[in-house]
Formats: sequence, structure tokens, C-alpha cells
Amino acid sequence: MNHVDVLSAFAAQRVIPVLRSSTLADALATARVLASEGLAAVELTTSVPDVLTGVETLRREGLVVGLGTVRDAATVGAAAQAGAAFVVSYFHPEEFMPAARESGVLGIPGAFTPHELQAATSAGATLAKLFPAWQSSPRLIQDLAPLMPSLRLFPSGGLDASAVGAWLDAGAAAVGVGSDLGTVADHGSDGVRERVRTLLAVLPQTRAQQAFADPQLLADVVSAEADHREAEHHKTGGALFGPLSVNRTI
Repeated sequence: MNHVDVLSAFAAQRVIPVLRSSTLADALATARVLASEGLAAVELTTSVPDVLTGVETLRREGLVVGLGTVRDAATVGAAAQAGAAFVVSYFHPEEFMPAARESGVLGIPGAFTPHELQAATSAGATLAKLFPAWQSSPRLIQDLAPLMPSLRLFPSGGLDASAVGAWLDAGAAAVGVGSDLGTVADHGSDGVRERVRTLLAVLPQTRAQQAFADPQLLADVVSAEADHREAEHHKTGGALFGPLSVNRTI
């Protein structure tokens, strides 16, 4: 799965479940219920026991799986080996984006301030996690869009169903939702299904979301990462990385 495919999955789904669970079995059961309701792109956090096994299992079952709460570059490579399509952090760990490019996964660093968001785009990120989003406002996306046109935002942290629509209307690539969806252990399979259906019923079909799903726009966004990779390649004499990550598959 290349980066355009991952970004397209984000745009089509609009809500990315962020799964935190005390057991791997609960995380897997919840992910399967979510996928059956149309949410087949999910983020498993590193707090899930034996999380890489979970990533590998769900990837084999056809889900688009990301590893979240990544705190160092070494974990990026391990996630890629397990089959993760994307890796997410709540901050911007050292060497996070180079590790993502080298491993062929979509790197989504965390940021909150304009300074941190600019650092993310300067490092080659095409998508950044705005965290904690509950302390910010959808207006931020509109204010920063002219300044950072190649960077899309993935707000996450403390958001419930009532907040998701405003972020999507403002132009968010997708929105991360965790505790508002819960897990099978908390609510049972039927409870999770009901929560998913309630959430999806209130999501707007925004013009911003439709535009982000446009293949040409996605290709233009990802080309920014390719340009950054090319610059790194020349700067290091071609010795640091392999082929451009936009052409690599997982």
C-alpha cells in the first residue's frame, strides 16, 4: 500500500478509530467490529500488549493498520516490518520522518503550535496529527492552509461525535476518535456498532473532504514528500535511503 492509498483511505473514511486496550484480544475484536461497520483503517496504540502481533494480524485480514503513540524512530521500523501502513506520534521524535521514509510507511508526526506544524512540513510530513485537538479549534486549519498548503491535519485527542463534523468542514484530512467509540470489552460488540453508526450518521459530506479525496490533489500532496526525499538523497550522496517511499509498497 503506497502513501496515496493510505491518504485516500483516510479521506474516504474520515474517522480513524484510535484503539487503546488492556488486552490484544480486545483490540482485535474491536477492530473487527469497526471494520464490519466500514471503519477498516484503524490505529493501534503502542499501549496495547503485543501490539505488533495485532498489527500483523489485522493487516493479513485486509485492514489498513497504523501504529500510534510511537515515541522513537526504532519503533517505526518494527511497525513497518509488522505491516503497518502508517505510524503516528503525539510529538515529533528525532529521526521519525527519515525512519518512516526509509521504511516505506506514511509518517504522521504530532504537533500543536504553528512552529511545530512548520517543523513537521519542513521534515517532509504531508499529514500531521494535531494533538490534543480538544484544546484547539477547527479555525486553525483555515488559518494555516495558505501558509502550509502541502500539509494536511489529522486532529485527534479528546474529540467526540459532536466535534468531528466541524473539523471535517474546516478541511481536516480525517479525525481520530478513541474513547467515544470505546472497545468491545467496555461496551460489547453491539455497543461498539451502535456508537459507530451514531457517529457516521452525523458526519457531513463536506466539500473539503471531497476535494482531499481527489487523486490528483493527493498526488500533489505526496510529491512534497518525494521532493524532500530527493533533497536528502542528494545531501547524503545517495547513501542514506533507498527508492522514494511514494513508490514503495507494504
